[in-house]
Amino acid sequence: MRDLGVKNIQILKLPDLIKISGLSRSTLYEKLNEKSSRYDETFPKQLKLSRNAVGWLEHEVLEWLESKANERFS
Repeated sequence: MRDLGVKNIQILKLPDLIKISGLSRSTLYEKLNEKSSRYDETFPKQLKLSRNAVGWLEHEVLEWLESKANERFS
């Protein structure tokens, strides 16, 4: 198993991801869809938690948001 270097791994479910990112559900899924014009290869991939549940690693989402904020200065 890969060491994530994180002691307290937090999983975000979709409602939490929407709240933290400020993006709509449809926009988030378009960022994950390689066929979409809104696809973003840097956006964190979801984890399959069970047969019917997915989530996102909080630290990956926060890092992605930070990288977006840093783009303002590029």
